[in-house]
Amino acid sequence: MSMPKLTIQFCPSPKLDRILNSSIQTLIEQFPDAPIPETPNNSLIFIPQIDQNVIGYASITIHQKTAQITSIFIHPNYQGRLFGFRLMLDILDKLSKTGCQKISLNCPEAILNFFQLLGFCITKEQHKPSKQGPGKFFTLENACPGFFIETLKATLKNNNINLTQFKENHRLLTLSYDRQHYQYTNQKQFLALHRNMLSQAQKQIWIISDAITAPLLNDETVRNSLLRLAKRNSKAEIRILLEDDKKGAGHYNPTVELAQKLTSFIEIRTIQKGAEKPNEMITTVDFTAGILRKDLNNYAGFAHYNNHLIAQRLRDQFEHHWQYAKPSMQLRRLSI
Repeated sequence: MSMPKLTIQFCPSPKLDRILNSSIQTLIEQFPDAPIPETPNNSLIFIPQIDQNVIGYASITIHQKTAQITSIFIHPNYQGRLFGFRLMLDILDKLSKTGCQKISLNCPEAILNFFQLLGFCITKEQHKPSKQGPGKFFTLENACPGFFIETLKATLKNNNINLTQFKENHRLLTLSYDRQHYQYTNQKQFLALHRNMLSQAQKQIWIISDAITAPLLNDETVRNSLLRLAKRNSKAEIRILLEDDKKGAGHYNPTVELAQKLTSFIEIRTIQKGAEKPNEMITTVDFTAGILRKDLNNYAGFAHYNNHLIAQRLRDQFEHHWQYAKPSMQLRRLSI
């Protein structure tokens, strides 16, 4: 028996069709756990339908290049049949194509795994009372929705699997779970891997970069990941090693500015004149993951999310250069 054909419409909330709006209101009245969608002027409504029957909805509030999913609901008769998963994939795909770089949401523990399979990572955990009693609630973030969709499509094709098989056996771009070998060939992919991987860090982030002006060190998502790690783990190791600390000195840099405020958590060193320079740019995360950029002439290399052996080799290379590096006097003079 074939799966019923799913179609998904979306539109700005103020332009929502009267009939579709009536269908959403019927779902809200019929099911007590159906959330009321938030519909400010800067919001979108996604409406999944089967045979022109509305089976759910999702509301998203847009803030420039970021978005927040404020509600999502699927009719109970259609839950557990991939319709909610396909709705979320459509949301990630369409938002990323409009230039959205980060998507966040809040969810209870009961559906945490559902969103983690979609590339969302925990950024905050809290306890709240609910109708079922006290429980854990999480703030989640997908820091690179477009890259996640591209990676998912490649995984389905290369492994010749469908979404059901994917959900059963894969956790894409997830620390300590994903054992795939990822190759990147451009700056966009390089930054997307860093945004995703660093946002999941729990213990350690080490980075070798060529200069303060490197796009990686001027990325706000990377900066926020360093801040989040420092807040969540007082014993975390955050190290940044620069080949050149003079290029860009005196100008604002979000990562260096953060390091100057959090000197007990973030250490930046520079390679001394006459010392051996690294040929490769290295990032290691939580002792299991890492990203290697082969040289400064192009953005090409690989990334692993769960390979202890490769992560150890990258850490050994980092340590080799770190032990001879010194704190930079240039960084102390940077503008704040």
